[in-house]
Amino acid sequence: MNLRLTEECRDFIEHYPWPGNVRQLENVLTRATSLLEGKEIEVSHLQLPAYTREHGYLEEEFEGTLDAAVKNFEADLLRKLYPAYPSTRQLAKKLGLSHTAIANKLREYDINKKTVKI
Repeated sequence: MNLRLTEECRDFIEHYPWPGNVRQLENVLTRATSLLEGKEIEVSHLQLPAYTREHGYLEEEFEGTLDAAVKNFEADLLRKLYPAYPSTRQLAKKLGLSHTAIANKLREYDINKKTVKI
């Protein structure tokens, strides 16, 4: 079976950031070809999160609330920064908050030397 990409699809593939690298590209094209009913792969056949330079990846199937999303982001950020800034004062200075606010957030998300590798 001879399949081809439309010009628009080829342009889209060339400019998509591909965080999963070649493996993600292969998976997306394999899925598109397995569901294809014709011989041309179009952008609409590619099942990928939308991406814009201003907003990054946009999850169409986002569930939850803004508050929950912000808390998840905050907890992830604190877990990533904690090893480099393992005291409340250091982390507070880095993030521009009081050490009390950081201590409360670390306690809320159970981030400490026992739960995060330093």
